[in-house]
Amino acid sequence: MIFLHRSYATLTDFIYDLTGLYIPLPIYSFGFFVALAIFTCFAFAYFELKRKAKNGEFKYIERKKKDKTLYYLPHQLAANMSMRSVVWGFVGAKLFYLLESPQEIKYIFQDPLLFLTSGLTVYGGIIFGFFSVLFDAKRYKISFWKLADATAPGLMFSYGVGRLGCHVSGDGDWGRVNSHEKPEFFSFLPDWLWAHDYPHNIIDAGKPIEGCVEKHCYVLAEAVYPTPVYEFFICLLLFSLIWWLRKKIFIPGILFGVYLVLNGIERFFIEFIRVNQLYEILWFHLSQAQIISVLLVLSGFVLIFYMVYKKK
Repeated sequence: MIFLHRSYATLTDFIYDLTGLYIPLPIYSFGFFVALAIFTCFAFAYFELKRKAKNGEFKYIERKKKDKTLYYLPHQLAANMSMRSVVWGFVGAKLFYLLESPQEIKYIFQDPLLFLTSGLTVYGGIIFGFFSVLFDAKRYKISFWKLADATAPGLMFSYGVGRLGCHVSGDGDWGRVNSHEKPEFFSFLPDWLWAHDYPHNIIDAGKPIEGCVEKHCYVLAEAVYPTPVYEFFICLLLFSLIWWLRKKIFIPGILFGVYLVLNGIERFFIEFIRVNQLYEILWFHLSQAQIISVLLVLSGFVLIFYMVYKKK
């Protein structure tokens, strides 16, 4: 985990720090991790759809092409469906991010590449991607809930990978100031895992680093909780649980409901130590992510109970 002790705006910075070689690559580290998250999500969905097809859970899909009729199984159309969901997911993630941080609109014109490769709200991507998959399920006449179940493990895993991208780039998606002394039972962990100051963060937050002449020569004045790393490890555990459950649950839709519940619970509680704008709702002060988390948990439980009731 050598690359987690500091921030790297681009892959060039990472390669130079690791090897001493300067290889100019116009690839932001956050964008790289987003691409990696998309690939892993697609890979898990592809193999799950293929497994389900092998078990006879899907019928062949007829597609007319000119004067021929072609037959496909869902995993053979996964690449097309994934690309559409990625495009719409990106649109949703950007829209939700701009609603949450309207001051970032200025970067559309100041630094378009930075705007496109940073600043995404995960839940916006999930919601828009959800409706994209729903559209494709109706278009190809595939059981939507079987399709959703196949994507559940990959969604959880890729969410964690995306969070790791937030940490590596230092995009401001970190926790609150952590002024507490590291507990003795955490003494085996590196200090930055308890409280991190994000040196060389991509948004140039904090104070200048003495003697630094590179780009992004800033470090936080006060160390914060590195919440993206916490989320990465939590998501690995939740992914393992969903991956194990996928062969234990046979009612379509329930596994996706479990994903919604677990994802919502994880995000709701991590928000208590994250930096976010809070909204007053009745007697509670919640962030945008917590509000959506509550809706996800409720939706997940409703979906689970409805599918069990429908089956009976």
